[in-house]
Amino acid sequence: MQQKQRLALRALTTAAAVLIALPLAILTALPTAALAATNQSNGASVAGRAKPPAPTTTKTTCTSAAASGPQRCIRVQRLSLSTLSAAQRSARDTILSKQIAKDKASRTNAVTASSSVSLTPPAGCQFVPGTGATGWLAYPDRFTSCSDFLFTITAYPVVDGVPDYSNPVGGFEWEDAQWTSYSATSQSWTHGLIVVGYPIGAGAWGTLETGFSAQMYSGCYLASGICTAISLGNPDPQSVTVLPSQTQEFGWTEYDDGPSATTANSDNWLDSYLGVSWELDIVPPTGVNDTTELSGRCDTIATATDGCVDEYYTPTLTYNSIANPLVAPVAQHIYTAQSGVASGGLSIAWGVPSNFNSTGKPLNRDMNQSDINANRNAACAGVPIPTGDSCDEFPLASTYQGAAFQSVYSAVAVPSSANNSQGGLTSAFYTSNRVNDDDPFYVDAVLPNGTYSW
Repeated sequence: MQQKQRLALRALTTAAAVLIALPLAILTALPTAALAATNQSNGASVAGRAKPPAPTTTKTTCTSAAASGPQRCIRVQRLSLSTLSAAQRSARDTILSKQIAKDKASRTNAVTASSSVSLTPPAGCQFVPGTGATGWLAYPDRFTSCSDFLFTITAYPVVDGVPDYSNPVGGFEWEDAQWTSYSATSQSWTHGLIVVGYPIGAGAWGTLETGFSAQMYSGCYLASGICTAISLGNPDPQSVTVLPSQTQEFGWTEYDDGPSATTANSDNWLDSYLGVSWELDIVPPTGVNDTTELSGRCDTIATATDGCVDEYYTPTLTYNSIANPLVAPVAQHIYTAQSGVASGGLSIAWGVPSNFNSTGKPLNRDMNQSDINANRNAACAGVPIPTGDSCDEFPLASTYQGAAFQSVYSAVAVPSSANNSQGGLTSAFYTSNRVNDDDPFYVDAVLPNGTYSW
């Protein structure tokens, strides 16, 4: 019940943080295209408060019936890379590999080259060669978040005032490979973007085969009270030309601008705002948002100073007897507890990923001292403690899976030096990974002979 109440309170806090007004100075300084983005892409309310930009899935825009010249409709879709054909995948991998290898010779367009910065995506994102059906890995570690989507633009004629969706006249496809790199000790992070324009015949054709121009900016650019973005290249909103068979790099230093930037014991969930927004300078003009897939959270809970992580990556707390010999008795206890009933352990493999053990479940940190005391008392009540020893309980007392919350646990006497070593390792892990209340994590034990729990 307490856990559910904390989750509900977190949701209310996050929702309240969204309702922050945009500074008038920023809005009045923006060109018309950026103001249109405020209303269209970010959905600003009449009060001028920033809202998270909704990601584009499928969006169709048609020219006004009163417009002069040829009438047409534009349909934009954000798709998974799994929709690529074999030919497109091959072309994409070749182009992206060259960019990542810093083959700048492929950039022949002056506008394209001048708007770019030099950034290399984290290897963990696995943009090339890709992984699984999506072709990328969303959260490879505690300090990295990745996102990669395919966008398609299709142009349709309007005949006698009626869109003819059965006879498209042009199309263009491009890819947004994005990432954010965080630090546990900094309230700023790097946001990188690689744009890949697909080749003629494998994504570019007809009236759109020459690509398009656009205004593009970080999702944090208009998110006052959530996060702030400073471009590493041209200032946002940036004029961009996306061409067939071309790549571009863009980067921002982004900053926590939420409660955790100024207030102790608070956090700021960034997920809804991270990404980029585009205003396509085509006929008719169309807004496109590639947002909400990147994840990040900053806080002043784990430490007094602000720091940020990818909260959707589940970190692992390791008790390594080789690197820390004093912790060996605790590591042995946890190893046994996680090994299963047949080996004298527990029926639930607490702290073990389910893909390693079908009974495995993560632990969730509990920061309430009363809960921690209750967990220790419940687990250790019947454990004889010789002089010089202390009680070691598993699951950890500082989790919602402790003995006061459920009945599948183990407790044994270990040397006090082992418990002290465990306490230091646990505290350092919570701090360095910014593991806050209810955050999940795994536990691995390494025995003196090098054997791991999982």
